[in-house]
Amino acid sequence: MSLGILSLFVRFETREISPEDLDLLDREGGRGLIDVGSREMPRMHARLLSLLMMLVFLMACSTFLHWSGAGLMVFVLAHAAVTVVIDCLRRRRAADWIAYSETRAQRIERLLNVALSVERARQVRQHRTHPEPERMFRIAALATIVGLPLLWLLLSANGWISREIVFANAYLPLALLLMVIGRLVQGLLEIKFTTSARVGVNLLELESDDTLQIYLLVLLLGVALLPLGVRALVAVPIMVVSVRLLACGFELIWLRRSVKVLSQRVRRLHRATGGMLPGITPFAAADAPPLISPDADAFEPADLFGPPTDDEHENHERIAP
Repeated sequence: MSLGILSLFVRFETREISPEDLDLLDREGGRGLIDVGSREMPRMHARLLSLLMMLVFLMACSTFLHWSGAGLMVFVLAHAAVTVVIDCLRRRRAADWIAYSETRAQRIERLLNVALSVERARQVRQHRTHPEPERMFRIAALATIVGLPLLWLLLSANGWISREIVFANAYLPLALLLMVIGRLVQGLLEIKFTTSARVGVNLLELESDDTLQIYLLVLLLGVALLPLGVRALVAVPIMVVSVRLLACGFELIWLRRSVKVLSQRVRRLHRATGGMLPGITPFAAADAPPLISPDADAFEPADLFGPPTDDEHENHERIAP
């Protein structure tokens, strides 16, 4: 789960704003503002750019290389399947970093939702219940290992796809090879970079929920467009990426609006306290205290927002291999 990422599997609900929420907002608002600005905003921009590049690539291959719907579909599904492989490597080599990153994202999301509601004089706040990352990984792995071969057999039995049809697309095998190698190398380097520092310094999250979203969108759009003929399936991969791009853009707008509201409250509190905020000065990230315990072997994900809850320790245990 990434902060600001809209998931098809997130459950939305409203909760009353408690005194604990207000204390969290005043105590950790400045530090959370720095963290979102220095970490989450660049990650969201990079994600948006990645989806945009994927959309342009698919449209260019369809237009200039005349890739068929089957070829585009294979590329998108292969791209999603590689994510599961990378998540498997992440779980084995960086379980503690993943547990910290997931907990931190949930707590900052809570902080931003509280800030939005308080500034709008509301008594309730939005709460997002995200699916367990370990459960999403297992479902995605099962769908990749079992579901994709079954889908291939079903489509090939009806003559809609075959090895000859797929590899008749110009440069598709080369594009698949380069994509797989490039993503695996990038994933390994990301894991090495993250684990080179203690827990809490660098962030790393599982992305298998993205894979499940792609599988589900491909299934729904494929069934919806199938009556229009096999040629209409060329639009399915492009529509899948477009939907995810729009969702990412929507979440970026929400994140920007939330950060703006939180920034206004932090500035008011800064003036009201004579330039002394509880716990942090919001003008330099270097003023922030460590996000984790100095003991690198201990899982202390919540130094940013107080003592960890039982649910957070259970989340860590679920992710640990």
